[in-house]
Amino acid sequence: MFGDTEVPVEIIQDGVLCCYTPPSLQGKVTLCITSGNRESCSEIREFEYRDKPTSFIHNNSPGKKSRTSEELLLLVRFVQMLLLDQVKQKEGKTSIDLLTGSMASEDSWAQIIEA
Repeated sequence: MFGDTEVPVEIIQDGVLCCYTPPSLQGKVTLCITSGNRESCSEIREFEYRDKPTSFIHNNSPGKKSRTSEELLLLVRFVQMLLLDQVKQKEGKTSIDLLTGSMASEDSWAQIIEA
């Protein structure tokens, strides 16, 4: 619940929730978990709404190098590892099935990154 507004929440995994914040003006509101009865069943925390930036500054400074294709491929592998357990639980696949599929999709990502 953001201030006085309850919003739906999706449980991603133990200790990780996903929700959208309701529209609000800039400022601080209380944030807590409820059971749909507007009574807090968690610690009450503070959430701060901030104004959107009015401009975007693109920084192409020479000190910051762009990611290499190898770095991007490693990031893809990392994300696949993080998502592997969720897919396994939802689809009932074995680790071998998922690993084989992951390797096949890794080749596709390598081709996309190198392009």
